Amino acid sequence: MSCVQILLTGGEVLLRPELCDIVEEAVKFSLIVDIYTADVGLTDKVLDRLCATKVNSISISLYSDCPAQQKLPLLRFHSIKL
Repeated sequence: MSCVQILLTGGEVLLRPELCDIVEEAVKFSLIVDIYTADVGLTDKVLDRLCATKVNSISISLYSDCPAQQKLPLLRFHSIKL
């Protein structure tokens, strides 16, 4: 049995300064890389670099700024295939 896919998530994966390096290394080994994030730390520079690495997808959780709705665990979940 071998690994073919990696899901990077939890805590906030985009706050890891070495995230793009991790993704680049995984892709070198022909691994499929997916990222789940709350979009904290996603800059144009990071997004451009992740797209260049051929990351499979980036899924972004969007939460409300309305206090009444913040009690819901997840309002919307968006995913884009890169």
